[in-house]
Amino acid sequence: MGTSTDAILFWGVDFGEEPPYPWRDLAFGAAPPHPWRDLEEDEGDDAVEARDWLYRKIGGPDYPTWDETTKTFTPVLQEYWRARDQALRDYFPGGVPEFDIHCSYNYTLHFVTLEGLKYTASRGYPITITPLDLVVMPEHLESFAKLSELLGIEIKGMSWQLCSFWG
Repeated sequence: MGTSTDAILFWGVDFGEEPPYPWRDLAFGAAPPHPWRDLEEDEGDDAVEARDWLYRKIGGPDYPTWDETTKTFTPVLQEYWRARDQALRDYFPGGVPEFDIHCSYNYTLHFVTLEGLKYTASRGYPITITPLDLVVMPEHLESFAKLSELLGIEIKGMSWQLCSFWG
């Protein structure tokens, strides 16, 4: 028996080992660390930090802070997440960018795709993908153009990529 991995099919760009993610470097105006995260033990979750960073870049507020009065920030966070996700859906017509990884946790490779353009199948759970699922629309290109502008880099060479993840 071999090692079981998840198959990932996505339309986007594979960044390899060193992704150009500005939210990893506070010098680039990245979102401040989340209040509950100890960055010395956890390098962060690119998928979450990217959404917060993108939200700030398109005019959203800073991440909510702890409320000393109620000793919680769950309702504030829920409203922030709702507003953030709606603003990003409005800004990116072809789907909100998704930042993800492939290969393994020990050897992490990074990629970016758009919501709705990533398919994952796990061992024993095949999925069906039709030719219509693989159609790339002009709105998808527009979302990548807007992402390129926000990141300050040229993102090119988007294509369908097949990879795997073991972890």
